[in-house]
Parts: sequence; C-alpha cells; structure tokens
Amino acid sequence: MYDIPQTTTEITPEWLTAALRKGGVLRDGGVAACRVTPIGQESGFASRLARVEIDYDRPQSKVPAALVVKLGTSSRDELRSATLREKNIREARFYQQVAPHAGIRVPRCYYSACEADGTGFVLLLEDLSHGRFGDVAAGWRVADAERAIDRLADLHAAWWESPRLARYEWLPTYATNSAEQLGRLVERRKEFLRRYGTIAAGEAQDLTRRLGPQHEPLLNRLQGPPETLLHVDAHLDNVVFVPAEDGDEAVFFDWQGVRRGLCVVDLALFVNCTAPDQRRDHETRLLERYHARLAARGIEGYPIESCLEDYRIALLRWWIGTVNGLGSDYAASWTGRQADLARQGVERWSTAVTDHRLTALA
Repeated sequence: MYDIPQTTTEITPEWLTAALRKGGVLRDGGVAACRVTPIGQESGFASRLARVEIDYDRPQSKVPAALVVKLGTSSRDELRSATLREKNIREARFYQQVAPHAGIRVPRCYYSACEADGTGFVLLLEDLSHGRFGDVAAGWRVADAERAIDRLADLHAAWWESPRLARYEWLPTYATNSAEQLGRLVERRKEFLRRYGTIAAGEAQDLTRRLGPQHEPLLNRLQGPPETLLHVDAHLDNVVFVPAEDGDEAVFFDWQGVRRGLCVVDLALFVNCTAPDQRRDHETRLLERYHARLAARGIEGYPIESCLEDYRIALLRWWIGTVNGLGSDYAASWTGRQADLARQGVERWSTAVTDHRLTALA
C-alpha cells in the first residue's frame, strides 16, 4: 500500500490517501482526485519535483489543498548516484527527526519515506508557491539577503555546540572528506580549466593549480569547533520568501545536504550567490549583521575576527567544490540553465578568490 512512487505518474488519489493517513494528516475520508504538475524541469534540480492539487471526497479541515512531492533521482555517474542516494536518506531523516526542532521555519512535511539504501525516496511537503522564490541567476536583493542571513544565524544559534547533534548518528560532519575532495581536484582541474579557463580570473587559475593534499588540515577547520547544524546548500535557489506580519520570511528548503560543522559554510555560500559588485558593496555589512545576530542569540566565544578568518577558508572550500563539480564527467553534458549557472558560478567564485586573496592560503 505504501510503495514509494518511482515517477510522478504514480502519484494517484489512492496513493495520496494512504500516505496522508500514514502521516497523520488525513483522519477520515480520502483523496478523490489530484492534478500533478512538474516543477523545475529546466532548473537543474537534483530531485524530481511536482506540485499536486488535491480534491477530497468530503469536506476537510486542516488538510493541504496542494502540496509538493519530491522524489529521488539517479545518475549514470556511479559516484554521483551513490551520493544522491545518501542524500535521500539524510533528507528523509531530517524531516522525520530534526525539522520539528530546527529553530527556524522549514516546510512542513506531511509524509516521508525512504528505502534503506536510498534508492526509493519520497517527501510530501508544504506548498509555498504563494511565496516569492529566490533566483541564483538574478542574485539577491539586499533586503532579502538580510532576512536570509538572519534565518541562518537563528538556525546556527539554535544548534551551537549543542549535545543534540551527537544524537543523530546519520548526520555527518562537514569536511571529513577533505582529502577525497582534494584528490578529486587534482584529477579534475585540467578538465575544469579547459572548460572554464577563459572565465576564471587569473588568481583563481593559479590557486587551482596550487591546491593539493597538503591543504587537508586547513579545510578540516570547517569541521569546527564550534559546530552547529548546517544546511550546506544554502543558496538563493533554495529559499522562498513567504509573507509574514513583519515582512517576508526567508524559508530554506532542500535539506538533503544537511550536516554538522562550522557556521561559515552556509554563510559563504549565500553571500556569494549574487553579482560580484553587489557582493562587494554589502558583504562586510552582511557578515557583521550575521555575527551580531549570533551575539543577540547568546552565542559567545566566537569573535568577529575568527568568523572572518574562517569565512575565507569556507570560500576556499566552495572554490574546490566548484572545480570538482564543473570538472566532472556528469557536468560535461549540461545545457540551458545548468550551463548558464555554471559559467556564472565560475565568474562569481573566481572573483571572490581574487577579492579575498585566497592564494595566500595556499
């Protein structure tokens, strides 16, 4: 009865009735009809998404009239496919165990299921289509960036050095695979530079050639301490601004990368998902705002100077991730928005490499 759908065509009224009952959302009656509309087919999402409008067979209260279904996906690249399966497991457990205590608003989860090996995966999530979705390509508005930075600070403060982190044995620590990442960079940098060498700034190319296994201890700093709960993929495509009493509220979704580690991992990614000139104009103030909000939430012992130093290391790690991702075999076939975002990302991150003199870290 509760088989996990493999495609959105398997989202039927009968399946939704069973899932919503198992999730404790639907007490009586059932789903009479549903209309499934795919989401983000051209956006490069790692999962298959659809919005589902629901008709019930009797009047209902406190049940969703619409929701978002998220299914896992696979890849012809064996390593990437294994990574996606692991992320499926992690996101299902996040919504089952962590989301109710996250400390910030996250999409409500009506039902979640995941096979033991991660090959089958489904989430039924709150429909936030009434909100305004972020767009990495367009970059952030300053007011939106402030709201998002505040939410990240609230998340990190809620889990700062918390003993609760150790309860989740499935929650990995960030940067524990630094040696593996650096090894991949050595293998992939030649292809990356062949594809994007005309876009990457000169210092970024120099840094890419210098990096190697000797930099593992530096990257391990991102494990903490202090450690907290990390979204890890906190870019603008993964946030929606939902109307609230005191202005739009930033709600982060897509929690498949969730880990524990140093707060600047999330901070560096979000701040840099805009045009370089925009980032330069507001970066320092946003970092200071973030640190001040941590302090307002009672976080002590992490001076702004340490935060800024760690921020540079996080920028370095995101550059390594850029090289590894865009130098991979699976990125060779990207077209459309994925290809455009790849070129834009190289420009933005390579500019950050220059602005923050990251070659000095290598």
